[in-house]
Amino acid sequence: FGLVNDVFRDEEIFARVLRGSIAIGHNRYSTAGSSDNKTNIQPLIVNYREGNIAISHNGNLTNYRQIRKCLQDEGTIFQTTSDTEIILHLIARSRESGQVSQILDALNQVQGAFSLAILTDDKLIAARDPHGWRPLAVGKLAKGYVVASETCAFDIINAEYIGDVEPGEVVVFDREVLENGRIKFRAPTAEFSARASTVCAASSGRLLPRNIPPLRRPPTIASS
Repeated sequence: FGLVNDVFRDEEIFARVLRGSIAIGHNRYSTAGSSDNKTNIQPLIVNYREGNIAISHNGNLTNYRQIRKCLQDEGTIFQTTSDTEIILHLIARSRESGQVSQILDALNQVQGAFSLAILTDDKLIAARDPHGWRPLAVGKLAKGYVVASETCAFDIINAEYIGDVEPGEVVVFDREVLENGRIKFRAPTAEFSARASTVCAASSGRLLPRNIPPLRRPPTIASS
């Protein structure tokens, strides 16, 4: 909780505590929910019937108050004041089979601007709202992939920028991606509505590039 350089001042924390092959993080922008409330700190992490899931969100959901009220009226208990939490509740309540399908189901119910990094027990999932109000880029390392809302993050870790998650697109990274180098794409099944919002960005980052080569797509959409 605090500035990145302060929280991770001791680099040994990566060897002692943050061990693993997949991870997500979050630098908070101004969004729904109090920044003074530590329960609003992202990633938000829950465990439900399908396993563990964590989410980092850049954006603002315009219909979160309506959804939150409906869920509360049905008995849902909220732990934060963040609009991001409703996505987790919608995922957990989904009747779809499999976490990727449940995530798509949840995203088809929210409106507004969002770029998401979602971590499950065995997948990293990146998603962007259909209007593309918030940026979300994909980069490649020697032994894996990274996603970030600003490309300057890739420069810090010497990752190669390879393209953007397109508006309305969901990208799934799992062990198969690391084995064959192909990224799996899924698209939400319904049109969202969204409102424009101001994007805060570092001056060294690339935002919403237009003339970029498309990401390599597999010939068919792979199932989860």
